[in-house]
Amino acid sequence: MNVLEKLLYWGFNGNSWCWFHILAGGLIAKFCGFWTVVVLAFGWEIIEFLLESGGSLENCKKTYGSIERWVYDSIGDIIGAIICAGIVIW
Repeated sequence: MNVLEKLLYWGFNGNSWCWFHILAGGLIAKFCGFWTVVVLAFGWEIIEFLLESGGSLENCKKTYGSIERWVYDSIGDIIGAIICAGIVIW
């Protein structure tokens, strides 16, 4: 699979939590602004990594199957939240 296919499959279609990030991005942007969503989206993914895997890439592999899949999952969450925030603000 190429980068775009992986992003679409692992980052959006195969990522059930992405839709919650999109919803949160829109709601937070509506009440707190676009840049708040950007900061929170990146911050949340860092916190999620630390809580789910204890900051260990080996534990991350156990949760997601591979580091690459975790990266696409996280990028999908961030992009989804930020795009929805942009749509709401626009």
